[in-house]
Amino acid sequence: MNIVLAGYGKMGKMIEAALQREHQHNIVFRINSSNNDLLHNLSDYRADVVIDFSKPDVIEENIRLYIQQQIPAVIGTTGWYHRLEKWKALCEKEQGSILWGSNFSIGVNLYFRIGQYAASLLKHYPEYQVSITETHHKNKLDAPSGTALMLSQFVRTDQQGTEVPIQSIRDEDSIGRHELHYQSTCDQITLIHNATNREGFALGSIRAASWIIHHKGFHNFADIFEQL
Repeated sequence: MNIVLAGYGKMGKMIEAALQREHQHNIVFRINSSNNDLLHNLSDYRADVVIDFSKPDVIEENIRLYIQQQIPAVIGTTGWYHRLEKWKALCEKEQGSILWGSNFSIGVNLYFRIGQYAASLLKHYPEYQVSITETHHKNKLDAPSGTALMLSQFVRTDQQGTEVPIQSIRDEDSIGRHELHYQSTCDQITLIHNATNREGFALGSIRAASWIIHHKGFHNFADIFEQL
């Protein structure tokens, strides 16, 4: 694959390192805040796909450009999910190829399904109150995290639409930790996913890029998880 990296921060560099180890893929261009306007001409770089871990303030314009130019894109940037339906409609109308995810870790996607199963059991026991705690590094721009919001959607499916309280903590050293709590007056059940490094996110985004170049439409990373 010929890949454009949009967003050349910590995640962009981690993806670059993972791609260099695999050898069969080429990074044809790197986009950062100083040259984001070059996304208007992606065909110049003969890109097969874009992997975007940029910033919330530019991501919606970036998505519009990917759809407009018919360039498949993997969107790892969060903070725009309140407008998902708008971009889904445009993507489907224009037959674009967008795959988005709040978290590209395979472990997190397993965690979502474990959480969903727990919710299906505990919905029969109203004495247990559900809540979520998410902890990330202090520079993370959005709160709650996209992963916590996605987890709340899985849980809410089996909680009859009840809003799930989310506590956001920003810590100097945390990469990403999510806790799903069920609290009664007698005990607590807690399910935890804790990321120990970012490599899993990078590998997942590369797998997503390999998938989306062969698929039209607006997809979530969870859509391909059944095929992993």
